[in-house]
Amino acid sequence: MKFSYRNLSMNEIIHYLAFFVTRLWQIHVFEEGNTRTTAIFFIKYLRTLGLDATNDIIAENAWYFRNALVRANYNDLKQGIHETTEYLELF
Repeated sequence: MKFSYRNLSMNEIIHYLAFFVTRLWQIHVFEEGNTRTTAIFFIKYLRTLGLDATNDIIAENAWYFRNALVRANYNDLKQGIHETTEYLELF
């Protein structure tokens, strides 16, 4: 299935991108160096969409980026905590 960004608002696009990158990171597709490689892949993907993305933003905020990926995949139902992409979306 081919995904289309056509007719989506920028907020919807950002939400989809956050969901996409967190699922990519979660399956550990890049093995060793997964977070770093996911970040580089994501920057290159954003550029293909015509969005201005540089390595600097992730380099300067690497810890936040990693923690946002973790939070997007973390659930603790007993504590009422559900996965959320909100921190990646803010990033």
